[in-house]
Amino acid sequence: MKTSSCVAARKVKPLTTPPVFSATLYTIIPYTMTVAMIAVKITSSNFVFPVKNQLKFKKNNVFLCICPAFLLCIPVVSYFTCRFSLNENFFTLPLLILFFVLFQFSVRTTFCQSLSVFVFVCALLSFSANFTNGYDAVRYPQATAFVARLDTNLFHFSVSLLMLVLLAYPLSRYGSFLIDSLTAPNIWYMTVLISGTFLGLNILIVPHKHETLYVNRIFLIFWSLLGIMFAMMMMIYVLFYFIAIGMLESAKIAERNHFLETQEAQYLKQCRYMEETARIRHDFHHTLHTLKMLSEESNYASLNRYLDEYLEALPVNQSVTYCQHNSVNALLNYLIPSAQEAAIDINLNIDLPNQLTVTDIDLCCILGNVLENAIDGCKTLPTGKRSIQLTVTTRLNAWLYIVSTNTFNGNIKRKNDQYQTTKKNGHGIGLTSTQITVEKYNGSAQFSNDTSCFYVDIMIPIA
Repeated sequence: MKTSSCVAARKVKPLTTPPVFSATLYTIIPYTMTVAMIAVKITSSNFVFPVKNQLKFKKNNVFLCICPAFLLCIPVVSYFTCRFSLNENFFTLPLLILFFVLFQFSVRTTFCQSLSVFVFVCALLSFSANFTNGYDAVRYPQATAFVARLDTNLFHFSVSLLMLVLLAYPLSRYGSFLIDSLTAPNIWYMTVLISGTFLGLNILIVPHKHETLYVNRIFLIFWSLLGIMFAMMMMIYVLFYFIAIGMLESAKIAERNHFLETQEAQYLKQCRYMEETARIRHDFHHTLHTLKMLSEESNYASLNRYLDEYLEALPVNQSVTYCQHNSVNALLNYLIPSAQEAAIDINLNIDLPNQLTVTDIDLCCILGNVLENAIDGCKTLPTGKRSIQLTVTTRLNAWLYIVSTNTFNGNIKRKNDQYQTTKKNGHGIGLTSTQITVEKYNGSAQFSNDTSCFYVDIMIPIA
């Protein structure tokens, strides 16, 4: 009877979830979902700040695309992790790849730029995760590993929010400037290596048991190492910014030097012409005496021969005046002969005043890049099919128009809606430099092509 009563007692015992667990479950689930949405917003903001000018979609639309992906992944990953007793880091790499693909899809940057931003943000988040691990070890020294708790999640959220506040302005202003201006792949891959190194170090120092941090002075070393690494990473990127600015300034100086060399070449050519004409004018009275003597002798054959030789000896002024703008004249007199030597049929319509709100250097850099790109494109075709049509004019004294059309072989390289150079040793910065210079004056530059022609349409306000 005693045994059967015990069995009956066990049969009627309710198989329900313990009250404490139920309360915790119903408290944590909505909190986790809320924190997840906020974390998505923070994470997407960190990603968006450096590429704010390269987004294919609006910021809110990017958030609305990433948020459902996060909310879908969280329960799915949690289910499979618990169901099959998987390590919590089992899905880390696949999820990183997935969100990088989504990030790359949402921006116009090159692969190396997107990878640099992505790995940099992952490195930042690894610091916040390790700071949270340290906090968790202080609060729960006997725990074997990090477990998501309410206060720990709040601390993690606070650290991430603090990083967002501190880095929002520099990433938005200086980071976006580098993304828009610096296109050299090798430089961006170098930053991937830097961020990846700090990310790897953060992974290596993750404590698997909190007890190990309390051995000797390990805890102090852990916090000191975290602080030193974070400071080093920030200093390296500050140094990288100033080095990149120096490189961009050097590129601008090189363009200006090229422009000044063009002007100098034209100036020297004009000086030689003036010297030759001055010598001929000085000797002209001798010529008149000779002509008068031959005429009085009625020696017309010698007179005609003398005149032919004299005309052949006259210097030819090879400088052409295309418009009233002296700097543009110097640039065109430098580039047009190279187009003519390449047997390019060039048709020019240049109508510019002597003064514009656009500086001479910027205007010549734009025209120089456009015309050099057109000449290089024409050289990909056999002679007889090479042609350039260039129109540079102003409208209503309010707009500067630069329109160029050139033939080419139809072979182009485009990446993320940006044209890349097809020259073996080219850097592909000509059109990018043109775009940046035009946008400096709140103008617009559009580049397009079909199977046989390349088109450039530039509008710059000058009022």
